[in-house]
Order: sequence, then structure tokens, then C-alpha cells
Amino acid sequence: MGVDKRTRVFLFAILALGLVLRLAAAALLPEQNFPDALLHREQARQLWQHFTFDDPYRMPLHQILMALTGPGWGSLILDILLSTAAIWLSFQLSLAVFDNVITALVTALATAVYPFFIFYAVVGLTETLFITLLLAAYVCWYRGWFAAAAVCAVLSILTRPTFDLLAPVLVIYFSLFIHRLSYGATAKRVASYAAVYVLLMSPWWIHNYHDDLSEFEKIPDPIARDRAYRDAALKYITEDPVRFIKLAGLKFTRFWRFWPSAEEYRTPLYVVGSIISFVPVLVLAIVYLIFFSSGNFVRIFPLLLFIGYLTAVHMVMAGSIRYRLPLEPFLIVLAAAGFTRSLGSMKNSVRPI
Repeated sequence: MGVDKRTRVFLFAILALGLVLRLAAAALLPEQNFPDALLHREQARQLWQHFTFDDPYRMPLHQILMALTGPGWGSLILDILLSTAAIWLSFQLSLAVFDNVITALVTALATAVYPFFIFYAVVGLTETLFITLLLAAYVCWYRGWFAAAAVCAVLSILTRPTFDLLAPVLVIYFSLFIHRLSYGATAKRVASYAAVYVLLMSPWWIHNYHDDLSEFEKIPDPIARDRAYRDAALKYITEDPVRFIKLAGLKFTRFWRFWPSAEEYRTPLYVVGSIISFVPVLVLAIVYLIFFSSGNFVRIFPLLLFIGYLTAVHMVMAGSIRYRLPLEPFLIVLAAAGFTRSLGSMKNSVRPI
């Protein structure tokens, strides 16, 4: 569905609002100094000076961009622009899923003013880059641009590895169920994704292979270390599955709680702000799923799949509302549909006097 001139004007105004809010946050918020952000700045300096860094477990794309732009205002402006681009991408994603301009504009407006997106746009973490690439991949998949989607998906993996296992599944789903391609055409899309994956990931694999040579003699073999972590984790699960399940439930609670668990963010301001930001989105998304989704389930399933997948991943790994952030654009897409459909139902239920 195309958009008319008036819609473009509204969208431009929403993008301008989102940009202004992010610039204001950059100017007004005090320095947060997250440990991960400080580490990424140091790794960016290593990259700039030595063309390598000594951590094979943190994906490199965010640090590469920091090295290119500089870890100060250059990186901050890039994150703000990426977060603003995510507003436009959320509009495009909503339009692709629901084919409704009003719902897409509501999605964009909610994304523009959503406090968590504004906050993470200015603190130097990977969330903004990851979310923007993830949204771009989804938009491209819905539009049938599989090569572009593959590039965006693999770049998101080079930002954070969370998406690694799900991306090829989505290639198959979009091919077969959204675009109704043949099995042969689907196999070609999967092969194309695999080729892009190998091409873009190879430099990182080569870096990690050479990272174990004499340049870093005190660092154990990262591949052997990774295998040891995996074996220890599997041994822990098999030896005490009850405790593993209890911890998974605890991580689920931490992942979906309404306010931050970190001590420094449990002030009344942060708690109330978190609740009034997230809870309406969650409620409206649930309203859409319960009352309005039955005729559109095939098209919304990729959004639900990512929400469920990310939840499951962080029930095994660390659980925190920070790690929930990448699925919140998809909740907002569903919530916007719940909001507009509910208004439409209320309007239709009002009888003229």
C-alpha cells in the first residue's frame, strides 16, 4: 500500500519529533557509564590503533562503527540517527504487516516517543544498532527483498549474536508462508542467506582464529574456552534440571517485569516511568492478539516468533528488561493495531441518536 502526501507530512513530523527528543536526551541526560559502553569504547580505541581487539565473545560491528565515528559525539550522533531511522522502519513494518496507514502512523508515533528507545539511543550500548538492523531485516523480508534482508540480518548478528539461530528459520517462513514461493525457490533463498552469512561472518571468524596466536599468549584458545563453557552448562542442566527450571522461571520474571531490577534504576521516577511506558504497550498488544488477530495470524507470526524466541533465549542466558528491548518494537506494532482496531470497534458500536 502506498502513502499519500498527507501521510508523508505526518510521518516527517513524527520523525522530526523523534529526532528532537533524542537530541534533547543527549543534551540533558547525565552520563550513564554502563560497563558495556565503557568496554566498547575501549575496544573501539583498540580497533582504531591496532585493527583488532582482544575479546572474541563480543560481536564487533558496534565497536567498528565507534572506531570509525569516534567514541564521543560522533558515535552518539550515529546512534541518534539510527534510532530515528528505526521510527521510519517501524512505520514500514506496520504498513507491511497490516496494510493500514493509520496503524502505521500510530506505530511510528509510539516508537518516536517511547522512553526506553530514547534512553538507549544516547547511552552507547548495542541496542539501538541491533534494533535498527533487525527492523530493516523484517521490513525487507515482508517486502520480499531477501538479499537485502540477509545483509541486515547478518549485520545484526555481528552486533549481537542473539538472532543467529532464528534468522534462517525466518527465511524459510517468509518464503513459504508470506510470499508463497515454491520449495525450490525457498531453497534458493536459504542458499542465498547462507552465502551472505559466510561472506560477512568470515572476517570475524578469521579474526578469532588468529586471535589465539602469539600476539595474545596469555589468552586461552577462545574456541576451546567456548566448548568448555558449553559443556559445563550442559552438565549443569543435566545434573540439576529442577534448579535450571527454577532459574529459567526467575529469568522469565526478570525479563518481563515492568520496571528495572538494577538498584540505581529503582527510584520512583524510573519505576513509574517504566510502568506507564511499557504496560499500555503490553496490554494493547494482548488486546490485539485476543480480539483482532485471527484473520491475520500468518502475517503476524514472524513477530510473535521473535518475541517467543528472545524470551526463551534469555530464560537460559541473562534475564533483564534491557535484553527485552529488541522485541518491544514488535510489541508496539501489535499494540498500535490493538489501539486502532479498538477505536474502530468503539466507533462502530456507537448508535446515532
